Amino acid sequence: MKILTACLALALLAPPAFAQPADGDPADGSAEAANQSPPRSIHLSELLDVIVQENPELARTAVDVSIANATALQAEGIDDWQLSATGLWASMRHDVVAGNPFQITADDSLSMQGELSRALPTGGTVDLKLKGGWAATTYAIVLAPGSSMNADSTLYQGSLIASVTQPLLAGSGRKVARAQQRRARLARDVATLQREIAATTAVQQVISGYWELAFADRTLEIRKQSLDLAREQLRITRLAIGQKVAAPTEALAIEQAIAVREQAVLAAEIQRSEQSLTLRRLVGLEIGPGKIDLTAADLPKAVPAQLDLDKALARAREQNPRLALARLQEKTAAVDVDVAADAMRPHLDAAASIGPDASSNGVGDTLEQMGTLSSFSATASLTYRQSLGNRGARGADAAARGRVSQAKLDAATLQRDLSVEVVRAMNLLRAASKRIEVANVAIELAEKNLDNEKVLFQAGESRSFDVLARQDELAQAKLSMERARVDQQAALTGLEALTGDLLGRYGVSAELTAK
Repeated sequence: MKILTACLALALLAPPAFAQPADGDPADGSAEAANQSPPRSIHLSELLDVIVQENPELARTAVDVSIANATALQAEGIDDWQLSATGLWASMRHDVVAGNPFQITADDSLSMQGELSRALPTGGTVDLKLKGGWAATTYAIVLAPGSSMNADSTLYQGSLIASVTQPLLAGSGRKVARAQQRRARLARDVATLQREIAATTAVQQVISGYWELAFADRTLEIRKQSLDLAREQLRITRLAIGQKVAAPTEALAIEQAIAVREQAVLAAEIQRSEQSLTLRRLVGLEIGPGKIDLTAADLPKAVPAQLDLDKALARAREQNPRLALARLQEKTAAVDVDVAADAMRPHLDAAASIGPDASSNGVGDTLEQMGTLSSFSATASLTYRQSLGNRGARGADAAARGRVSQAKLDAATLQRDLSVEVVRAMNLLRAASKRIEVANVAIELAEKNLDNEKVLFQAGESRSFDVLARQDELAQAKLSMERARVDQQAALTGLEALTGDLLGRYGVSAELTAK
């Protein structure tokens, strides 16, 4: 009797916050009225399209790839043929100078030269020079003061000289001669992988954020369902109180539960709004009046029951862009080793040139000499040089080899870390799948227990408090199910990011065009 009296007193003295309006009518300022703008329903594919086009980090990596492609093209220029041509005309006239018995009073000349050259992949160069010229000279022979005679001379010249230079020790071979090309190609591959890594990271963040938004949606829906169940229970309880079947204190517990659940609805709405803002900011969607809340239009898809761990580990080793990047850095360091090792060798350079080199008073004679090689020139040289002590080259070689060893260690460490991450992702997947299985059972049992508790309450063998407890158990089971589904998607997304399958699964291409 004392307990009944205390409960009635609490009911009369309850603060206004617990007072409820008529069934179905939300109170002013309730969770239902907290957000007047309807949320925008959005698909995951829409968000992925936006982030691929608008994400600044992806745009920067696209620019980096464009620059790396241009640098690689620039490095290919070493294999281009170089062509040059020069023409020169000169003319001179002088008066006869007294006292000089032999002097040139007129000189006209025309010379032309063409050259075609190219750097050889072996480290040398090949060069072909074609020269031709004509000169007409007038000589004045002074016989006596005031008396002189002129003599004219015409000369035609032509030559076609082929030259080759080739390092025999240091500087020889494609590995060294084309080291810059190798560096540029590796840098292009590095930029491409960095773009893929950035795209994978961005897509993974969007997918995870989207499923968190879906969880916030389901949480809000479940909280509203729980609130509706409490209000329905309040309606039934009031009827029972009116029929003198239930005590008035039964309504008090329900009203308190409704207030708590309204707060839970409000918290769920705020959480959805926060997740919407996070997702909008991540993707680059507009934020403003009427453009805040989002709702997920897609539902988490079922994950295959059995995933092969060995295959996942193999795919991670073969396709993970971070591991591929580490291996590329090892190859880049190996180029420096080749160059540094070559620099330790002495230089021995050979050079040779040969070709017709003719001159005559007539064009025909000059061409004949060139054709028959009756006039030619040939040279050959061998040059040796080295550094005594060679400390600079030896130090550079040791440092380059150290960087290769460091890159190998980094790649091996990353491979082990990736293996651990793959195993953990698989474990999370299995755990989430088991949680879903258990949650399904828990939901079925919670629904049956709630139905049974309602029957007991209507029979007067149970209290409203027990019905509310069963409602909470059902809500918690549903929330556990939704949390497990989202965690399952997050684990699958993480696994696909590790194995390099994420972009392909969602049809996202990392090949972006720089803006």
